[in-house]
Amino acid sequence: MADPAAIVAGIAAGRYRRAGKPPPYEGWIIKVLPGSNPKHDDLAGIWKRTLSEADRTGEAGVHLLLAHHRGSDRPRFNEYMRDRCYRAVWLSPEISRQYGTESFWEELGSLLKFEDAWRKEIRPNADSPLNLPAISFSAHPSVKDLWRRAGSIDRRRDSLEAVRHTIGRFRQQHRGADGWRDAEQLIFDRGAAHGDHGLEPWRRNKFTFRLPDGFHFDVRHMRNRSFNVPGRDGIRSFRTYTNIDPHGFVRGGH
Repeated sequence: MADPAAIVAGIAAGRYRRAGKPPPYEGWIIKVLPGSNPKHDDLAGIWKRTLSEADRTGEAGVHLLLAHHRGSDRPRFNEYMRDRCYRAVWLSPEISRQYGTESFWEELGSLLKFEDAWRKEIRPNADSPLNLPAISFSAHPSVKDLWRRAGSIDRRRDSLEAVRHTIGRFRQQHRGADGWRDAEQLIFDRGAAHGDHGLEPWRRNKFTFRLPDGFHFDVRHMRNRSFNVPGRDGIRSFRTYTNIDPHGFVRGGH
């Protein structure tokens, strides 16, 4: 299997010019996208390029390691990354300012070891609840933040064990013999593959997992009633069923 990519984005341009590219790290492809500001870490000017690079990655997926000097801007970036279900963590200013030093390379190595563990313990497979569309699936309050935590967990604020336990609780709360059952009595069952030609690249991945072609859920009410379900285009009403992809895009129905 190909190695995953880690994109270090936003490092001050002047700092990058002086230090150059990072050393190799076994099992990873490292890309550095320096910011447009010569003195300060800055994502704003390279944000579109960062996402474009992320969307071009292959089967193994991409991890975003981000640096930005203004903390008040982070919620805006976080919202966008949650919306597209990227795996992303922030580099602390104290660490990013050391780019090019032995301390930074050591910290980057430690961070990549954590990401390796994340890939083994949290990264979705075809049967993961993380593939469910958070916008459409009504999760129990005790596990409804699973998607956010899986995408943004870092060593400073959470633990892999805690998130893994949340995945286990999610299965206990919502997994049934006929699929995933949400709090609104809707059943989300993986359906047979449909064509998905022309999808935007980011919709083919979720939390670094390359979704199988045509991956979607058949959604119906467990009592065979008509139902409403929220999606990317608002709340839709259906009499019998609909198909929804892992990012909450409705694909037909009746």
